[in-house]
Amino acid sequence: MISFKPLRKFDFFLSLIIALGLVYMSITDHVGIGFPKENELKYTTGVFSIVEQPEYVNHVILNKINGKSDSQLFTCSYSVFGNGDLSSCGDKKYLVQYVGNVVTVGWYKQKEFLGFKNDVPQLVTIEMNNEIMSSYDKKKKYIKSMNDFNLYIFLPISILSFPFYYWLFGWLSRPKKSKDNDTQ
Repeated sequence: MISFKPLRKFDFFLSLIIALGLVYMSITDHVGIGFPKENELKYTTGVFSIVEQPEYVNHVILNKINGKSDSQLFTCSYSVFGNGDLSSCGDKKYLVQYVGNVVTVGWYKQKEFLGFKNDVPQLVTIEMNNEIMSSYDKKKKYIKSMNDFNLYIFLPISILSFPFYYWLFGWLSRPKKSKDNDTQ
C-alpha cells in the first residue's frame, strides 16, 4: 500500500492537477474537430478584406457578399476554443494579394465540443479568378500537423510533467540546512 506524508499528499494532488490540466489542454487544443469533408463546405463570394487584430492576428472579412451590402467575418482557428492568437488566417504579406478582389471562400461552422461553441465561420479555401489560391488539402494537412504536434510532443510532455512536478514540490518544500548547523 502506498503511504504519503501529509505534505507529500498535497504535492501529489497539486502535481496531478497540473498534469491533468496540461493533458486537458492538449485534448481541447485538438484542432479540426468536426472538420468537414470537402463537399460539405459552404461557399461565399465577396470582396476580400483583412481585419488586423493585435499581435499579428489577421482575420478575413468578405464585403459586398453576392453584390449586396452584407459582410461576413472568417477566422482560421479550426477549434471551438476561441478566436485568439491561434486563429490568424496568415501573415498579412500573403493575404494582401487578395485585398479588394472578388474571391470565393469555402468555410464551415465549428461543431460544439464539450459544451464549447465557436460561432465564427472558419475559412478553409480561397478561390480568385477561377484559381484555387488556398486549397482544402493544404488546410487538412496543416490541421494534421498541428494535431500530430499535440499528440506526439505536447501530450507526452504533459503526462511526464506529473512526476517532475511531484519531485519539484518535494524539493522546494524540503527543510533548508542552516549555516549554523553546518559549522558545528
